[in-house]
Amino acid sequence: MARKAQDTGGGPAVSEEDIADQLRPILHRLTRRLRWEAADEGVSSQDLLLLGIIKLRPGIGVSEIAGIEDTTPSTISAHIRRLRAVGWVTVDDSFSDDLRRSHLTLTKAGQEAMAKVRRRCNDWLGQKIEELPERERQKLAEALPAIAGLLKSRRKT
Repeated sequence: MARKAQDTGGGPAVSEEDIADQLRPILHRLTRRLRWEAADEGVSSQDLLLLGIIKLRPGIGVSEIAGIEDTTPSTISAHIRRLRAVGWVTVDDSFSDDLRRSHLTLTKAGQEAMAKVRRRCNDWLGQKIEELPERERQKLAEALPAIAGLLKSRRKT
């Protein structure tokens, strides 16, 4: 990665590498803490990922999810079997004549599991944000579009 310095509006120049070196471990620790909050509710990060995809795209199939997540259908199938076993996902094959195609939907229990985790994570994160001084909260809010922009491009294989 090039060490291209960025103008910080009067402050010392900061390179992309410097920002990455500081941001990566912060995001790692934050993600790990949010995973712990979810795990305390009995939901893994993989569960949340798949439940979220199914919630946004009811009727989606295993192969489509595998394409989105850049993994194999057999890997997704194993996770979906577990989600079905705990009652968070149902499969409806009646939408298609193609028996290989399953239409996945969230159950009420799956929706409730997601909502519980969202509340718990938001409560924890909200408490931490509330503890910040007002100026730091404002800086964090202003940085959100840039942080979200980091996720716009897909992973290269």
